[in-house]
Amino acid sequence: VCVCKNWRRYISGIGSRGYWRRAYKAVWGTKCMNRVYSKLSPCMWKSSFANRWSIECNWRMNKSIVKTLQGHEGTVTCLDRISSTLVTGSDDGSLICWSLSAPSNLD
Repeated sequence: VCVCKNWRRYISGIGSRGYWRRAYKAVWGTKCMNRVYSKLSPCMWKSSFANRWSIECNWRMNKSIVKTLQGHEGTVTCLDRISSTLVTGSDDGSLICWSLSAPSNLD
């Protein structure tokens, strides 16, 4: 019996209830667990942990460029460019449209 297969089965199934939420809290603390995260179902915690981990790894490996845009309360997790508008999404559940021609929030 392979320990890895058993662990994978456990962590992907019923045994994972609460595990990924506890892991998220242990790595990033409770201040990152805003109102959106408090409503996640147990199965969503695993994907939230994986997404946040991927973002953190990109930061650590210098695969990112830092630009500060004031507006989100949580971590910006996605962005898209549409013509001269930048749309950002955050783990706080908000989407913000930014004008690339002027550094302002279009709301």
